[in-house]
Amino acid sequence: MEQKSLRVLDTNKTFFSRITNTITKMMIPTKVSINSMMISMKRNNLIKAYSNYTLAVEENDIEKKEVLLKKYEDIYSLYLEAIDKYIIDSVYKKVKNRNSNRI
Repeated sequence: MEQKSLRVLDTNKTFFSRITNTITKMMIPTKVSINSMMISMKRNNLIKAYSNYTLAVEENDIEKKEVLLKKYEDIYSLYLEAIDKYIIDSVYKKVKNRNSNRI
């Protein structure tokens, strides 16, 4: 006689739960990808500002150096703010999707 028994399946392993989890992850409205593009743009601006500042230092132009240093510091603070926003949105997305590691 053939023995029949019930199997216990993890809810995260079933076909329909995987599909719903994937769709849910795609539908969550966060700006993670937009923030990563903004970070790239601000990083490029930061690199340009730094190269301009180093050129002014090499030329010993004091007035130009002070203006470029101020511009570099402003761009650097904007870059750090963009990274901070990216981290906050990434954490929000993980919590919303329940992908964070549980202790």
